Formats: sequence, structure tokens, C-alpha cells
Amino acid sequence: MLISNQSNLNIILSNNQTLLNKILDSSLDSELKSLLTNQNSGADVLKIIKELFLALKDGSKSATNLENLLKNLNFSKELGTLSSNISTLLQNLQSDESLSNLKTPLENFLKNFQNIDDLNLKEQIKNSGVFLENKLLNSSKYNFDDDFKANLLKLQEALTTKSDAKSIENLKIVNNLLAQVELNQLGSLASNSNFVFIPFFWDMLEDGFIQMKQKEEEKFFCQINLNLKDFGKVDLMLFLYDKNKLDLTIYAQREHFKVVIKENLQTLKKALNSVDLIAVNVKLLDMKDDKKEDNLEQKYQNFYEQNIFSNRIDIKA
Repeated sequence: MLISNQSNLNIILSNNQTLLNKILDSSLDSELKSLLTNQNSGADVLKIIKELFLALKDGSKSATNLENLLKNLNFSKELGTLSSNISTLLQNLQSDESLSNLKTPLENFLKNFQNIDDLNLKEQIKNSGVFLENKLLNSSKYNFDDDFKANLLKLQEALTTKSDAKSIENLKIVNNLLAQVELNQLGSLASNSNFVFIPFFWDMLEDGFIQMKQKEEEKFFCQINLNLKDFGKVDLMLFLYDKNKLDLTIYAQREHFKVVIKENLQTLKKALNSVDLIAVNVKLLDMKDDKKEDNLEQKYQNFYEQNIFSNRIDIKA
């Protein structure tokens, strides 16, 4: 599955996010410090995110500084995980018949990992909410019924008219989910790449996101960050070039997971070959000891220049 900056899954990038900047307007800085305190509700985070969008627009905060800020903040942990928030919200909505029409799109969005294939994964990413404003620029081409953010906004509007305790609790969850979506939009804008959370339910997955970028017409970068219940943090760095050649670097946190990876590397290569991908370089590195560059593009540029002429499996642990 290829997702490029020229495809119909175009993220809100610096050259085409005019509508988003019109939608998101506020002022900055007085509340930026409070973002670091982790004492914010979902609604507070949403407000701050909108202010950061404006800061990017007017140049008061550079994209590089903002990207680094986002990577080092811990407040997103206070929002909970995507799957847990959706699961709790769906359970709460079962008792409210007036919102039943908004429950189905959320149920459809959070597919089980076992039911994901390349086609519906593409649809899941397209409907993740990260691309909503881009869709609005071409509204005649899109159906918004399945868009995650669009449905969250509808649900937010409906819940603000209710004053019972359950609705107030649900509104907090919706605000947290919207904040998670907009954090990915902000990360995409700051890094000029496609920054998307993992759009499916997987028991082993605590949380995760995907960041994608197209360097040139035939070169694609992808970073997948996972936090797994039994195996800890795992970062996957993929570089696709020459149509079907793939360089893969795996950063693993826990020793027993590195053993599992080593034992299954050949199986992985065979699986990639079965979908016409050639694993030119596969590296397994220790996440704790190996210092990674912050810039996604630089990671792969360095990796490409150093290793593109070799064909090997390189394991460092």
C-alpha cells in the first residue's frame, strides 16, 4: 500500500491546509506551559492544539521546534489509548438510543487486527479523521459518513446539549479522541509528512502511530511506533525505493522480543517476497543503546546512503 503526498489520502500539509487554518483560530503561548504540566482535560488539549496550529501558520513557532516539542511531551498519555477510549465510549452509548445512529460508524472504524488487509487498512487510514479538512476541500468526491473525526464532531455537538452525568463523561472521552486525532494532524503539519495513529483494535497493542513521507517520486519513508503489552516499545523504520525494494530497521526494547524477531526474520522475508517486496536490508537494533535521529527523512537518507548497495541481514543486539 503506497500513500504519497500526491495521492487522494493527502494529509494536511503546509501547501494545502488553508481551510484548516480558517477553522482553527486562537492565540498562543500563555497556555503552552500548561501543556507541559499534564493537568489538562481533553477540551483543554484541543484548545491548545488549535493555538499551535495558528502558531505554525503565522510563523511564531517553527515546525522543527514544534515537532521536537510534540515528541517530548507526555500529556498525550493522559488522553488514554485510542482503542480503550472508543471501546468505553461504545459501551456507554449502548444505553442512549438518541445517539444510536452515531454509534455504528465508530463500531465500523475500530476493526479487529485479524480482519485487516491492505484494502481496508487503506480505507481505515483514509477515514481516520486526520484527512477530514483535506476532504472538505474536495467535498464532492467524498462521503463523510465513515470519517472518524467527522463523526466525533457530530457526537460532540449532540453531547453538549445534554447535562446528565453519563453524557458529561462521554463528552470528555470524545474530547480526548478529538485531541488524539488533532495531535496527529499537528504532527503531520509540523513534520510535513503523513502522521496517522494505528486504526484498528489489537489486544496486544497499547498504542501506536504511523508516520509516512514521500522523499521523491519513487522513494517512500514510513515509521511505525508500537507499544506492545508483552514486548514493550518497538519502532519500525521502512524505506521503499525502486518500486519494490525495502530497507527495514527494527528497534526493539526487550530482549525476549529481539529473540522472537531473530527467530522469525526469514519468515518475514518470505512474507515480504510473497507480496513482491524485496527485503534488501533488515536491521535489528537495541532501542535503549542505539541513538536515533529525530528527523524521519534524515534517518532514511543516512540509511540509504550507507546501505543501499548491500544485501544483508544485520543484527545488532
